Amino acid sequence: MAAGLALTGVAAASLPLASAATTPPPTGWLHTSGGRILDSNNAPYTIKAASWFGMETTDCMPHGLWGTLTIDEALANIKSMGFNTVRLPFSNECLAAASIKGNLNYWANRAYALEGKSPLVLMDTVIARAKANGLQIILDRHRPSSADQSPLWYTSAYPESKWIADWKMLAARYKNDSTVIGADLHNEPAGAATWGGAAATDWQG
Repeated sequence: MAAGLALTGVAAASLPLASAATTPPPTGWLHTSGGRILDSNNAPYTIKAASWFGMETTDCMPHGLWGTLTIDEALANIKSMGFNTVRLPFSNECLAAASIKGNLNYWANRAYALEGKSPLVLMDTVIARAKANGLQIILDRHRPSSADQSPLWYTSAYPESKWIADWKMLAARYKNDSTVIGADLHNEPAGAATWGGAAATDWQG
């Protein structure tokens, strides 16, 4: 899940839109049986995810939306390449922001009425449009601050309590939406992070 394909506005805009994938998306919830993931029809389901970066940066928006690309066009391009899931990175800083920081082309994306809205509302919109395009979402808390990646899941500015509170908020917000199939709790713990040991660095605990 941690690996993904970065989608830039240039790359997405240059790809032709294709018809919907031949395999229809599942309806309802995915579930597991032993080591297998199954769809709502109990058919084996393979997650094929691409990361759409940007909501973890100082822009607080998926990249590529500053041009003529719309959210639906970007998602349709992802679907046309054979993916069924979008990994959506974000930062705690962007979740708390009152407004989108990047130069989102509000006119091109006027159908979504995003002008003056928060990054969290933008996240709602991306998830809703992913559902409309037959795609699933994995939420990826990529960074605490938009400025840089952190080796641990918390920093002095964004303590563990904030990390937990934001995940609880997102879980409550999307708990009834089968589009959201997973949570990447923190991207690539590294450095001081341990597997066992002191609680302050123990990612296993």
